[in-house]
Amino acid sequence: MTNPFPFAITVRSVEARVASTSKRRCRPVAANLRVGSYLGTLPLSVPGRGRRTAGEFEVTMPNTVVDTCKKATFRLAFTATATRAYR
Repeated sequence: MTNPFPFAITVRSVEARVASTSKRRCRPVAANLRVGSYLGTLPLSVPGRGRRTAGEFEVTMPNTVVDTCKKATFRLAFTATATRAYR
């Protein structure tokens, strides 16, 4: 996590989703790639203008994946919510 603000923040939630693929006929849907829940400890404190290593997501390709997704690159979009950390 990167904090662009001059004050510390507390990250309260983190989510990820499949945003796009490198192949036009391979749709970015759960039938082709599944992104699991966030595997990390929350809340997470990030210092002002600082960085912290966060958790991870388990990503799997289910048996329902279509052949057009073979050798495709999947791009993930991440969303997090945070509040200003008060001491």
